[in-house]
Amino acid sequence: MVNIFLRAAACRDRLLLFAMLLWCTALHAAGSLGMSVADTADGVTVTAVHAQGPAARAGVQVGDVILALQAQAVTSAAQLAVAVRASPAQDELELKISRAGWTRTLRLVAATTSTPAAPETVASAEQGEWEQRADRHAYAGQFADAVAAYQKALAAGPPRASIYHGLGWNYYNLARYEEADQAFRRALELDPDNPNTLLTMGTTQMQLGRTEAAQGYWQKASALDPQGEIGNIARTNLAKTAYNAQLKGGGGSVAGRSDGLKAIVAVGDFQVKAAKATTEIGDGLREMLHTALHNSGYFIVVERMDLKGLAAEQTLSHSRMARPESALPESRMDIAEIMVYAAVTEFEPQAKSANWVNVMPRMPLAVSQNYNESHMALDMRVVDVASGRVLATQRIPGLAIAMKASLSTVIPGTRLGIPVGLSVYRNTPMELAIRDCIQKAVMYVINNTPEDYYRHR
Repeated sequence: MVNIFLRAAACRDRLLLFAMLLWCTALHAAGSLGMSVADTADGVTVTAVHAQGPAARAGVQVGDVILALQAQAVTSAAQLAVAVRASPAQDELELKISRAGWTRTLRLVAATTSTPAAPETVASAEQGEWEQRADRHAYAGQFADAVAAYQKALAAGPPRASIYHGLGWNYYNLARYEEADQAFRRALELDPDNPNTLLTMGTTQMQLGRTEAAQGYWQKASALDPQGEIGNIARTNLAKTAYNAQLKGGGGSVAGRSDGLKAIVAVGDFQVKAAKATTEIGDGLREMLHTALHNSGYFIVVERMDLKGLAAEQTLSHSRMARPESALPESRMDIAEIMVYAAVTEFEPQAKSANWVNVMPRMPLAVSQNYNESHMALDMRVVDVASGRVLATQRIPGLAIAMKASLSTVIPGTRLGIPVGLSVYRNTPMELAIRDCIQKAVMYVINNTPEDYYRHR
């Protein structure tokens, strides 16, 4: 029996859906997704997610609109039921959903049993209605109302991971991080391997200042969803945290994969094509990318710009000038499997700027302000060394804005200002734009390196 319970959105649809359920029950089932759906004005909408089921583990939430199954558009709940029934048992299903205006692709495996979920994990009708109402409040940005509705949903039935997850996320949006932490912990007690909850729990830990705990949750989410979007977001968060720690002097490799595996990469030439950039700027950017890739913890970075120097040192170790015990073993050079190339295509230290001065009436004072916007861009390529194939290519922009304000005294009878030292800026905007661009470039390389390259320690 297909274990997807369809709920009619209106009375006129109930007889049709009831007939469809009878028809599906008479057939041998391939599995269950562990969720309830209904035809609504928005499309095929998830109305309930069964705790511990495939849908819950994949991150499906009440209110999600199902757009496609296995790249085939889903236009009705009945069609979805037929498609799930026709899928081979234990096959991984690709489910495309829409949530709060954006789309996401989730992967899940249908259960092979036709036995309904245990009573304690199935929401009552009242509980499901409160959860749907809470989701609507959340999507509308009414977070306090959503919290109240989720609490009523918990009071109307057994504890469910999806309700605690929604409660935690709305506490987070209200900046009530301690309460969000408690709600997510309860959700993980009920469903410990839900990548979506692990991801949001990590984000909550960062708000509480618990960086190591956040990294632990993100690493687990990445391991549970190595190919999906949740895992991709988790890896991006890990890379960004590592990079920020490096900027603050955290040193060394901060993040990396939970399994410790790395890919071997080398950084190739940086071509300089922007009119306002120089070769020295390209060399400096290459060195920054080299360091950032190493410190991300995802890569073994090998040197390729000074191979002559490395070869000379190895030759020297075998010469009569070196001590006998200093001879370096041969055939030990690591070979890069991926090359990262870049071209500096935009470099504008002062893309936009403005200055203005306001003299205060009847006072010997003037206020001046400077606005400066800088931006740059790198065209990145990730190339497989063995085949020469381009694995990924992307334009990576970097942008920074700086403001400077000054308070001056005005000499009577003139318009000359004498600064008295009031400023509200720290760094040049071009430096910030460069750092922004390099950080984005590292995350791009991490997320676009195929999984099978991560196999070295």
